[in-house]
Amino acid sequence: MFLGIIGGTGLYELLDDAEKIKFRTPYGYVILYRGLIQDQEIAFLPRHGVDHDRLPREVNYLGNIYTLKQLGITRILATSAAGSFREEIKPGDFFLPDQFFGFLESDHSFRMGNVEITDPYCNEIRDAVKEAATMEKIPLHVDGIYLGYQSYDRYETAAEIRVFKSWGMDVVGQTNHKEAILARQLRMCYAVIIVASNYVAGISKVPLSLENHRRVVQQSQDAMFHLVKSSIPFVTEERNCKCIEQMPEIDATALSGDLFL
Repeated sequence: MFLGIIGGTGLYELLDDAEKIKFRTPYGYVILYRGLIQDQEIAFLPRHGVDHDRLPREVNYLGNIYTLKQLGITRILATSAAGSFREEIKPGDFFLPDQFFGFLESDHSFRMGNVEITDPYCNEIRDAVKEAATMEKIPLHVDGIYLGYQSYDRYETAAEIRVFKSWGMDVVGQTNHKEAILARQLRMCYAVIIVASNYVAGISKVPLSLENHRRVVQQSQDAMFHLVKSSIPFVTEERNCKCIEQMPEIDATALSGDLFL
């Protein structure tokens, strides 16, 4: 098993013979599912918990990535929702970023020193998603910048959005840039498929709310499932990506602690 999927509640329905497993890590308990997709063993980890009851600031990022590493995962394909700055990236559309811009980052780190993250999203996993989208005729916006913005219990103001848009940002969210950094620290490849859940403040014609966010994500769920499932056969265990050149040597002391079933 080399491939891990991080996503929203219910994505584990992709798995055949899914087994729910609870792990204890130095960072708290983590629940994931293990099963098969097209005879390939996959680990699926629900980012926001099995009941999707954790806000982005409450997600156990360290425990999640640590668990996948201990399972032997070397490649991660994530799904995530974000707000769109661009009119052409409409709510419900899929977007495959190639860069992120970390803004007001919170303190999530394995304390391994600075790592190179020039190319944060794995080019080989991204190519797999693009190939699957083309094969299945699933519209996909390719290349652009994910703004990783750490706010506390609020959405962005219209003034903030005007500044971010002038910087060339394409979408904004609070989760996957943290995962990309932690995955790089532990020598795992990472890429993410974004679903645009709304237009951002000052652009959106409907009120920004968690309810609207969840409604759009739910409506896009089947198409996202199909894109993820179709991408998996194109993700190879052998790695010849740019990530390898930028990965650090792992300090074993940074991973001290036991992992229990």
